[in-house]
Amino acid sequence: MFCLDAELVRGVLDSDGIEIHFQPLVSLRRGSVFGVEALCRATDSATGKPIPPGDLFAAAQNPGLRLELDRRCRQEALAAFRPLYDRNPGLVLAINVDASVIDSTSVHSRVLDRQVSEAGIPPENVAIEIIESQAGSALALMEFVLDYKRRGFVIALDDFGAGHSNLDRIPLLQPDMIKLDRSLISRIDRHFHKQEVVKSFVRLASRTGCLVLGEGVERVEEALTLLECGVDVFQGYHFGRPAPDTGGWPDAVSALTQVADLHKRSSIQRYNAEKIRHSHFHTLVERICAQLARGSGPDSLERTLEQRLIACMEDDPQIECLYVLDMHGTQISDTLCRPDRLQKSRRMLYEPAVRGTDHSCKEYFLPLRSGLSRFTTEPYLSLASGNRCITISTVFVDDSGEARILCVDLAGE
Repeated sequence: MFCLDAELVRGVLDSDGIEIHFQPLVSLRRGSVFGVEALCRATDSATGKPIPPGDLFAAAQNPGLRLELDRRCRQEALAAFRPLYDRNPGLVLAINVDASVIDSTSVHSRVLDRQVSEAGIPPENVAIEIIESQAGSALALMEFVLDYKRRGFVIALDDFGAGHSNLDRIPLLQPDMIKLDRSLISRIDRHFHKQEVVKSFVRLASRTGCLVLGEGVERVEEALTLLECGVDVFQGYHFGRPAPDTGGWPDAVSALTQVADLHKRSSIQRYNAEKIRHSHFHTLVERICAQLARGSGPDSLERTLEQRLIACMEDDPQIECLYVLDMHGTQISDTLCRPDRLQKSRRMLYEPAVRGTDHSCKEYFLPLRSGLSRFTTEPYLSLASGNRCITISTVFVDDSGEARILCVDLAGE
């Protein structure tokens, strides 16, 4: 335990007790270490024991002392990074800026700008990492970010996706990078909801011209899942632990090569499995359409349609729901559902659609209305069953010669 007071911080500052370690940032597309994050490590001048960074900054309660500590850490980081930059001018340095010290007084000081200039490092090689929720003033934070973006610095939002992150800061701050919080990354390969959240962040970032980095990657399974979600840049123990400059990160490149090889193999296997799966689904849908097209005349169409839908449910255990629309998107059959697949505990939220329901704005109808003969949706949460499913919609001609649309909800993965 450390005495969390100003003397501890002052002792570190006066004794030059700050050492800089670097952790690699790797990119699959580049196939290399494209940057490093600088992390400060402090030593208690009285005991010689290491001080956790969180404890060190927690001890700096006085705003002036905290600002001094923040600036010293950045200065040491830039000095330690300079030899790395000399060897590789394309390397990016990510440094943390304590957002709590950004206020109306410090926002225009441009101390960081001068530190970077004195270190002889171009601004475009420096990524400023900010935890936006810790800012003392939202207005001062926006002014700080705008000023440094104009000067060529890269702006990164750190710990994004944690409980305190505000999505509205994306359009306001327009960062160049968002670093997904490790709480999202941990065991993401086992959590469908985490995967969907990350995918949504990746889509948001791609549309706003922002790079997404997965932070805290400790397992190869997490890296592979992030790749499938669209994340290309990684940081974490799997690729390298923080360490002083050792002249390179061969282990990080080796780990990246391993992940790339596994990703290629797993992707090919997944695509082959998907091809087989969708071929089976389309064969199933064609068989159902053929059954629905046989009839005994228009007067008995509705009755025989319902009976045939019930019979078709037995064709494949992955069928959750079957229903038929007319070419205007109006449902002309009841929704036939497999009873054991319905979410009984959430019936107030999920209920199969009834005859007469308008589907004209649904994703599985509009492509057919525009001229396609068949369409398969991405996986989504079914409003009929409450389960994850895909819908295959296809045009067929019934026994009266009318074009209809068969919709088949199939259990998702």
